[in-house]
Amino acid sequence: MANQTATKHARSAMKTNTAHSRAGEPIKVAEVSAPEQNSRIHEAVAQRAFEISKLESLVLKRTLALHEAHRRSARNLAHYLALRRHDIRKLQSQLALLDLSSLDRTESHVLNAVKTVHHVLGVLLGSNASLPAPPEPPVELGEGAQLRESNTDTLLGPPPRDRKVRIMVTMDSE
Repeated sequence: MANQTATKHARSAMKTNTAHSRAGEPIKVAEVSAPEQNSRIHEAVAQRAFEISKLESLVLKRTLALHEAHRRSARNLAHYLALRRHDIRKLQSQLALLDLSSLDRTESHVLNAVKTVHHVLGVLLGSNASLPAPPEPPVELGEGAQLRESNTDTLLGPPPRDRKVRIMVTMDSE
């Protein structure tokens, strides 16, 4: 469903050569909507996905002692680190002009978000190119939020009834 909605908005922006900012103001996208520019954006997203997969395999090779209960969270953390290893602000702006996810709120489901954006751009370009399947399925949107809550509860205990914030204090052992 999210893929269909994003595709519809991006196609609309391409036909009219305008998009709208979050405030509703029109933005010219003629330069961004050109097929060669969209192809470059598609390639940039594919490159991020490649780097995510590469770092994931490096991290998982080094963490043989990782408990199975934390494996999906560790994989997603590796995905996040790989995505944020580079300045992606230009890519984020280009994606936002096409009314696609700018990958700015993907902490809980990084690879899934990158794959979705890559897929939608492929549809816009009429390409059936897909990213290689990861060895294990990526963390999904709802699953990531559940993992984060569960891990936080395990580490810090249940949240107090009167507030959402929990604070962890660390001290030197000496």
